[in-house]
Amino acid sequence: MFISALELFKIGVGPSSSHTMGPMVAAVKFRELMQSFIATETEPSDYTLRCTLKGSLALTGRGHATDRAIVFGVHGYLPDILAELDIDEIYDKISKRNAIDLKVQFNARTDIIFDTQETLALHPNGMEFELLDSNNNC
Repeated sequence: MFISALELFKIGVGPSSSHTMGPMVAAVKFRELMQSFIATETEPSDYTLRCTLKGSLALTGRGHATDRAIVFGVHGYLPDILAELDIDEIYDKISKRNAIDLKVQFNARTDIIFDTQETLALHPNGMEFELLDSNNNC
């Protein structure tokens, strides 16, 4: 069986693929779920997105750019798209926003939580995304 180098390696950003690519892809997937959910809501609410990093993502996330990956992902960016762009320029622009284009409040400084105390049972690189309504209910 032949496996090419392109099957083994993926285009990514950041110093650690498990701390950037995985969280970025997860954030894009959650963005898609939020978009579907919000589209079906009959009574719109003011929503806030919160992401809690657990375990090693919380412990080394800033140094490994996990927070940046989350910001890119919730704004719809994937690693292969960013590989050809000026990511610092894009990050500077989108990180200053206090919302994502789904009319969901999101401030990376306060809505990405680094929980260094608790880990998730199934994986050391865990994260939880929550879409909160105006009463802070999920």
